[in-house]
Amino acid sequence: MSPPGAGGTLFGTMIGGNDLDVSSLIHPKSSGYRPDRSVRYTFESSARSILGDDFTFIDEFRTSETTLEDILAHRTGLMSGDLAFLAGYESSTVTKEDLIKRFRYLPAPGQFRDEFKYNNIMYMLAGLVAEHLGNATWEDLMTEKLLVPLGMDSTTFTADVDEVTMALPYIYSYDEKDLQVLIWKYSDMLKWMEFLLERGWVNGKELLDNRSLMTMMNGHISLGEWHYAGQQTIPFSRASKWDISYGFGWFLGSYRGYRHVHHGGSYYGQTSGLKMFPDIKTGVYVTTNGPFPEMELLAIDFIQTNVADILLRESRWLNETVLCFSELSLPTSDEMLSDIESDLKVVPPAHSNEYTGSFGNYLFGNVHISNLGMKNQLNLSLVCTQAEIFTPSELEEVDELVKTAMECQSIPGLSLAVYKQGEKLVRSYGLADMSTGREVEDDTVFCIASVTKSFSTMLLAILLEDEDVNTHGYRFESSLRSILGNEFKLIDEFRTSETTLEDILAHRTGLMSADLALFAGYQLTVSREDLMKRFQYLPAPGQFRDEFKYSNIMYMLAGLVAEHLGNATWEDLIKEKLFVPLGMNGATFTTDVDEVTMALPYLYNPASSQIEVFDMQTFRNSLNVIAPAGSICLTSPDMLKWMEFLLYQGSAGGRQIVDRKSLLNMMNGHVSLGEFHYANQRQKPLSAASKWEISYGLGWFLGSYRGYRKVYHDGSYYGQSSSLQMFPDIQTGVYVATNGPFPIMEARATDYILTNVVDTLLREKRWFNETQPCLSNTTIPSEDEILSKVLSEMKTKPEEELNAYTGSYGNYLFGDVHISSESSQNQLNFTFGLYLTGVLLLDNKQCQVHLAGQFATYARPIGGLCEFADRENHGTFNTFSIIDGQDKYIFHRNVSFNEFKTTEIHMNGFELKPSPLVYVLFNNFHHVDSNKHMSTVIATILYFSIYKCVMNSVNLDSRVYIFLAIHICSVKVDNACSTQKLELG
Repeated sequence: MSPPGAGGTLFGTMIGGNDLDVSSLIHPKSSGYRPDRSVRYTFESSARSILGDDFTFIDEFRTSETTLEDILAHRTGLMSGDLAFLAGYESSTVTKEDLIKRFRYLPAPGQFRDEFKYNNIMYMLAGLVAEHLGNATWEDLMTEKLLVPLGMDSTTFTADVDEVTMALPYIYSYDEKDLQVLIWKYSDMLKWMEFLLERGWVNGKELLDNRSLMTMMNGHISLGEWHYAGQQTIPFSRASKWDISYGFGWFLGSYRGYRHVHHGGSYYGQTSGLKMFPDIKTGVYVTTNGPFPEMELLAIDFIQTNVADILLRESRWLNETVLCFSELSLPTSDEMLSDIESDLKVVPPAHSNEYTGSFGNYLFGNVHISNLGMKNQLNLSLVCTQAEIFTPSELEEVDELVKTAMECQSIPGLSLAVYKQGEKLVRSYGLADMSTGREVEDDTVFCIASVTKSFSTMLLAILLEDEDVNTHGYRFESSLRSILGNEFKLIDEFRTSETTLEDILAHRTGLMSADLALFAGYQLTVSREDLMKRFQYLPAPGQFRDEFKYSNIMYMLAGLVAEHLGNATWEDLIKEKLFVPLGMNGATFTTDVDEVTMALPYLYNPASSQIEVFDMQTFRNSLNVIAPAGSICLTSPDMLKWMEFLLYQGSAGGRQIVDRKSLLNMMNGHVSLGEFHYANQRQKPLSAASKWEISYGLGWFLGSYRGYRKVYHDGSYYGQSSSLQMFPDIQTGVYVATNGPFPIMEARATDYILTNVVDTLLREKRWFNETQPCLSNTTIPSEDEILSKVLSEMKTKPEEELNAYTGSYGNYLFGDVHISSESSQNQLNFTFGLYLTGVLLLDNKQCQVHLAGQFATYARPIGGLCEFADRENHGTFNTFSIIDGQDKYIFHRNVSFNEFKTTEIHMNGFELKPSPLVYVLFNNFHHVDSNKHMSTVIATILYFSIYKCVMNSVNLDSRVYIFLAIHICSVKVDNACSTQKLELG
């Protein structure tokens, strides 16, 4: 027998901790089955569809909508019920089936899919789902599906654990200051880690599809405020305790730039922690047997951090003396009660009986009270003294690293602003105007692009708090429809009625971004109100509140909401509510920016292979309608005032401008970034700049750097790039702005500068040396080089065939595209909106988009794809699409942006012209892709059939209303059917 603590000893892995995950029993796309083998389920299936009508939550919405994803990601908003589980149920006959019938009594203190609430009882529910799917007990299924295939022969369950082979769990006794014993279990963790890190393969066999594993280890909910509670201002360790996303049974984050998947578990006398770095196939597992609660979690954190540092060949974060500093001495029960009772007012004996007796709850169990006990809480405040931001030698180093980055990346001008606990610093470098030699100065204006989003969010918070303005009591949770009225419509009725301010500010509507249309440019006469009325044509490639899809057009909508609330333009409200109170005297907007005081925007033009100033008239006008998403311009001293306002919790000039709760809400995670932030990442990180952060608040990205909570946003628009990073818990912020050249990696240089400046502020060893920014220099080929290469690889099309593609194509939201042919070769010229021009290159396999002029940088260095569809009998094509990343912009022949009227009738993008007698109204008539053509056919048949019927049966002066129901089933949505109303008159 192995000695205590040796490899053969059994340790526990805790309820809600590292227990083998029920989610590994279900493939995200393939099936698990009910006992009758008749229904196919996925992670997106509702729990009720599996568990039946006995399963009921506190409200009908949660009952019908809660999916396995919601349960496993702790995002139901339901109360945890942990205390009831720890108390234990009086009857040993209570089963999981019994408990689910009582779930209707589980309160819901949180919003559905809006916040993380760690919940062990939901994993009990997940176990029950597994039992329904596998037609066996959870324990038997776990043994059959995981323990046996993985060869985890020593693993067992608490009910079966052997005291002889386990490390007995020890706890600290308050009453006797002695160690008591409990019994728990162990897991064969090395085999479990190998299975996970090898992407589901065991002994040459794929036990679990890698897509399932990726789904589990992808963020499904932001931890938000949950993971910040109780944190120290100066981090105890850098062991990714700030990671702010949760997958299915895993916390997710980063450590030293590597993707980090981890979970800890603790129950009386047994504590464990598992950390894995999937991209380098490395994991660390530590477990102890007490004494609980003598800070054994900190001991595990200390050990795992140092082991990870050694594995990664990094200098250790903690030395061996640090752990002893955290030794905790716990008083006895008598000592604690004595202190409490001395501060409490004695309850007269005559009234004490009013509190005694038995109290019950159908879910939580019963409480029996025979005497009265109370407990107080003490709050601790830590005040840090201010210090000079940089020493002279540190400032010299900062100047050198900035100049090195600018030289390597050909950056004309740069401004740096640093705020630290009341101290401020501005440094200016390079040229604001390359033609005249005008230098960047402290009061030079830079445009901050998407950093504007935090201003738009703050404006809404101020307006919502103002009772004189917000007379209807709107909140961030209020629906947009309630504020904007019935003219506001999205692609489906559910989004139309349910989408809130929080949803659009957190980029979680699932709607398409429409960025290409915004950059193409609308006529200056098009207003935000005009665009809002067209939002019903904005596609929804993503699920509602289930994923992060960055969207500038949603912030245009947020600006419109502010205008409705404040009864003024967004620009005037920003000035009144923020610029003036904060004293941001140099702040303005792209529409009003002065060329004499700004750092002119520069970009690389592939057409000329030169760095040149961007056309200022286009620069001023192109962001006009979407100004709330990215149009603010300001000086570094202005940005320092903005940082101070945010870091000092919404106060300026001795006045509280916004409630602290609102500020906390903005900087709290509302959606996990999921795969968005992992796309195209390298196995070895390029920098330590927390690019793995995986949560978004309201106008802010959220994460951590070197153990400190980090709130940040970047912004980039032609020739103007900026980044603002703040560390609220130490009242520190850094801002960097450049004026180009776009897109030659100026964002990479900004990343390099910010990382090193923050390292210097934190007195940390710098991540980069001075050669690093030069290694990432990128050369972009000229437009002629790209076109000649592509043309040489493409097959020429006959001139007469090109005529099938030419003409005008339109979209009521995106605008119009005009295509003409080039007789000399197989290319088509096109224009899109006010600003985008270029060529479409065709062959038998593909269609490519290549933009021309200064806007060519939008599609460099790769270019976009396009496609033509709906050809009529070898004649002209009726549909043209541009594919920009994951977004697809669809345009139809004989449709024009300018022909849109709010009374027009459309279905699936097709217009139905009303006759004098028959007017067909398809209101919110939307279907999944598989039904698109079918619904169109049905509509056409009904249209002409009813038209003929009406013509033959009624006279011209009569008015006839006919109501029909079209019943269309979709096999894509759990075999659900939807009924739509067709009204004719």
